[in-house]
Amino acid sequence: MLEKTYQDALIPLQGELLNIEIVEPTVTPILKQEIDYCPKIVLAIPKDPQAKWLTLLRALVDSGSNKCHAKLSKMPKWIQDQALPTKDECPFTGWGSSFQAKREVTLPFRLTQFAPNRKIEHPVFLSESGSDSPTSPDMILGHDLIHKLGLDLKFNDDTPAIIWEDVEV
Repeated sequence: MLEKTYQDALIPLQGELLNIEIVEPTVTPILKQEIDYCPKIVLAIPKDPQAKWLTLLRALVDSGSNKCHAKLSKMPKWIQDQALPTKDECPFTGWGSSFQAKREVTLPFRLTQFAPNRKIEHPVFLSESGSDSPTSPDMILGHDLIHKLGLDLKFNDDTPAIIWEDVEV
């Protein structure tokens, strides 16, 4: 019979070290399950100035970013035409991308998963660069908007969620 005792065992997984839980005696460690939660939501912006049609965007709720950022290429032409040059370039790095936002616009949008008919307007920096990966967000909701709206990022549970005005997503 083969018995082996492990003390504070660590195993590498994709370049990171994860704690493992060992049931003794055993030869195969049992990994603790961790939730990889990336708080993304869907928001809608008007496709035209009359807001007859809406375009859906993927947005990352990022409390680590101080301002809201969006990809210029994802904005309808009428919004691009309204964008003004910023007084100062607004650099952004995070989530595998970095860019300089040189334009800014007050963006009208709706948080469709929470209150589909409620219109919100907020300043957003627009960038002509950034990742066009299908998994990268179209917009980043920064701390300024998270605080203004009172979005609650709930990470302390087995089912992480975003809560806004008693609606949980």
